[in-house]
Amino acid sequence: MELFLFAVSGIHVIYYAVLVLFTDATWMTQLYWPVSAAVFALIAQLLRIDRKRKQKRRRCMPLELRTVICTSCGLYFLLIGVFTVLIFSRGFSENPEDADYLIFIENGDVETSLTESDYNALSCTIDYMTRHENTSVVLAGCSRFRDLEVDENELQDLMKKYLTDQGISEDRIITEEISNNLRQNIMYSYAYILMDWYGDDAEREAEPTVGIVAEAASVFRYWMIVRNLGDVSRHMKIVSFHEPVLGWPARIVEEVQLIVRYHLINQFEYTPSERSGL
Repeated sequence: MELFLFAVSGIHVIYYAVLVLFTDATWMTQLYWPVSAAVFALIAQLLRIDRKRKQKRRRCMPLELRTVICTSCGLYFLLIGVFTVLIFSRGFSENPEDADYLIFIENGDVETSLTESDYNALSCTIDYMTRHENTSVVLAGCSRFRDLEVDENELQDLMKKYLTDQGISEDRIITEEISNNLRQNIMYSYAYILMDWYGDDAEREAEPTVGIVAEAASVFRYWMIVRNLGDVSRHMKIVSFHEPVLGWPARIVEEVQLIVRYHLINQFEYTPSERSGL
């Protein structure tokens, strides 16, 4: 067991170095990897010392404690494995070809510039809208920074300019400016879509189909939010794009953390006031 944990610790250190050296990830945003490496190395060293003490017939840790440590490590790897399967089972399963609207949600941290992930998502959006000339896009997500020192319209302006510079006409771009979190991004963007879709034609029978632009690793989290929309979820799919393979392990870990945190703060459930927006 200790050899396996030492190997896992070494892999974490190597992957951390690769992330910092060869991607745009900063050492501060990826501290999970060196911290995890230190924890696994410490546990492995404790187990190794305990095994040697046992061979010399010295006092060692109780069997119960050793069992708890080994079981905890096993459950940790099982949890990561299960989430990895769930994330990728959803991440490659959708991509509709008939969306009337796209919802683009800015996913970066509190910054005043677009991230590499944002540009990848924008490229996916542009590619889709180029192939489907009647598809419009709703830009959402920036106003959740409203209580911080970030201009809530600045990122949307940057995204809108990038889209128009790439040939997307301005009349195909809608901005959503009232949401504070991810589920509101989706809910309120859909409300904007309904207003644009029906307009003065209140008797229009067809309902719009919607594609939410998301990185493949985030599709499972988005799906958990969308499925709680009730009947609206029938008209929503995910338009996914894939990050470089090198970043997948880091993104999976981030997604696991986000999914757990979303459950703790009840982010997957809609409040009555949010539902009344539709």
